[in-house]
Amino acid sequence: MKEQPSNNFEKKPEHIPTEEEVLFLFKRILEAMGKGSFTEIRKLEDGEGLYLWEIAISEKNEGGHREYLYTRKGDYEGRGLPGGSAPETAIHMTCFDLDGIPYTGYPVRKLRDGRWIEIS
Repeated sequence: MKEQPSNNFEKKPEHIPTEEEVLFLFKRILEAMGKGSFTEIRKLEDGEGLYLWEIAISEKNEGGHREYLYTRKGDYEGRGLPGGSAPETAIHMTCFDLDGIPYTGYPVRKLRDGRWIEIS
C-alpha cells in the first residue's frame, strides 16, 4: 500500500526577537541614514520579552523627524496591555513634519520564517 502524503505541516514556534536583535536592526537603519543616535519614545515588554519599541530620529536638515516602531506579532490590547495589536512582527517608519503631523509611513522590515526581510 502506497503511503499518502500528509497535509499536516508541523508549525514551528514563532521566533521572538530579543532586545539586542531589534537594537541591531535600529542601528543598521541609522547607519543607512547617516545618523548616529536616536531618542527612545517607549519600550514595552511582557512575559515573552520585548513586544513594542518606538524610537525617534531627528531630521535637522529636512525638518521634522522620523519614528521607527518595532512590534511583535500578538494581541496586546486583548490581554490588557498597552500598545494595541500587531498582525505580524515588523518595524514601521513614520515621517512627521515640523508641526508633528505624520505625512507618510510604511514597513521597513518584516520577520518572515525567522528571518528579517528588508521592505523597500
